[in-house]
Amino acid sequence: MPQRISISCTLPLPGNIGKPLSVAFKVMNDTSERLPAQRLQLIGDEYWLPTCSVALPAISPYTESRPVALKMRCRWTTDPAAVPSSFSVQLDESGAKTPFRWSFWVFTKTLRDYSPVGLPGAHGADKYTLLCFGLAGSGKSSFFNSALTLMHQGCDVVNTVASGGTLGHNTTAIKRYEVPSANFTLLDTWGLDCNNYKDEHKVLPALLDGWLPGNWKMDASVRNQRHELAANHFSRNTRRVHGVLFFVIASAVHDDQEMETLKVSFQKVKDMGYEPIVVLSQADRECAGCVDDTLGEHKGLSELKSKAAAVLGIAQKEIIHCVNYTNSTERRFETDRLTYKILDMVLHNARNFCEADRPLRSMQSLISGDWENEDDVLEW
Repeated sequence: MPQRISISCTLPLPGNIGKPLSVAFKVMNDTSERLPAQRLQLIGDEYWLPTCSVALPAISPYTESRPVALKMRCRWTTDPAAVPSSFSVQLDESGAKTPFRWSFWVFTKTLRDYSPVGLPGAHGADKYTLLCFGLAGSGKSSFFNSALTLMHQGCDVVNTVASGGTLGHNTTAIKRYEVPSANFTLLDTWGLDCNNYKDEHKVLPALLDGWLPGNWKMDASVRNQRHELAANHFSRNTRRVHGVLFFVIASAVHDDQEMETLKVSFQKVKDMGYEPIVVLSQADRECAGCVDDTLGEHKGLSELKSKAAAVLGIAQKEIIHCVNYTNSTERRFETDRLTYKILDMVLHNARNFCEADRPLRSMQSLISGDWENEDDVLEW
């Protein structure tokens, strides 16, 4: 085996995009010569500053150094597209560059810092509730796995949630997924079709306003069980939805009937005070190039977003495409980068929703549909 000098590093705790990271490095002197004291330097690029270095003591032959902490400073930005997937360091003496690749998990502190605590519209909730809503088969459950993967430290893809990605209801009851070390919960429910979420069923407003408990079934009636639901209103604040991800299948944008179905429910969500983030799902089936450049500009996707925005009556910037983990077992920096962007957008809107201090509605106003004359009485 050839004699060599190698450098290793340990993943730091999650930090913020645009803020310094302190990374621990070790140097292995696998040679018969003493390695003199020198500096370990970060190689600068468009994100990392080139002036970052740390002193490295001399290292005896066939010995590994103690960890040295290199404070990696960067140019200020909050844009996930600016973060490179790799970086390099070098020793003064050898000059050879050692490259490192890491997970986007390292930059997830911003997502973890979001919290509804103290905001008037949270009504005491200590976590944001984020709802994934959209057509059946739009890949909502797959997105949960992508989100859990992003917030997971390991190198593997998390497959906690069973996903289908085909027409039909893969999810038939309300399910909540806790995200480790984060102040938000992901809410999964059955997909939208022409037979559900109708006005007379009152399911969508009841879901958004926290009336429906966990495991509420797809075919259950809010109107028929309104008295039982009203009796358990005390925990509504922990179930109320604060942010909405509204999934539109990329291939469905050209289907006028499906887009009309989406438009009706989308307007209902907006009428209840939400600013949903529209997610153009299964984008990689329409544009293969977005897999390796998830936040880049892609003409085909821009055209789909423009058409969807026109139908829904929103600005194109309120639509973001999505590429989920489906058959992959290894996490990808680009996929995680895009998932980060989606979560950051919806958490930003969730914070705005809570800052607006919208009241919890009564069951009476829910059934009657009279939101204007709400007296904020929770009982039936």
